[in-house]
Amino acid sequence: MGKLILADFKCVEETNEIGSDSPYFVFFIGKGSDPGAAKLVAIRQLEWDEDVDEGNVFHPNAVVARVDDDTLILCALMEEDFNTDITTGGGAFRKVRDHMRTLFTAHAADASLPVAQLAEQLIPEFRKEIDAHRTNDELIDVIHVPTGIDLTQQGPFPMEGHGGRYLVWFAIE
Repeated sequence: MGKLILADFKCVEETNEIGSDSPYFVFFIGKGSDPGAAKLVAIRQLEWDEDVDEGNVFHPNAVVARVDDDTLILCALMEEDFNTDITTGGGAFRKVRDHMRTLFTAHAADASLPVAQLAEQLIPEFRKEIDAHRTNDELIDVIHVPTGIDLTQQGPFPMEGHGGRYLVWFAIE
């Protein structure tokens, strides 16, 4: 089908933290055709570190993953405090990835389950797993990013929590 792109995001309102926000994104990606290859991807850019204020718009145009119609994408928006808690290669990152891969593999065995329904079941688990392994970062929100639609017509996707509100745009190229 193509590549899922984190195209843009806008800070509508900063979180309750002191100073500017430092957002980053953590994605869980699982393909029904290959559940054992499910993975986690973290996207963070240095220009966002303590430099995201109300009204700011950023254009990361970052590739998240190759996707098909049977790909489940969950997106967590985090706000960093001091150090990034869920960072690529870190212990928390591996624990979240491994737990979510196990859950996804078990759920994906039921091939009759539509991706949207699978997302409904796994979003609370993704949220719970991130909460269990974060140290001091805030989990703002978790959403399902559907892949079988034109995302340019669907977005923006609102994400809010801890006093912060963001709008996020995705594209498939």
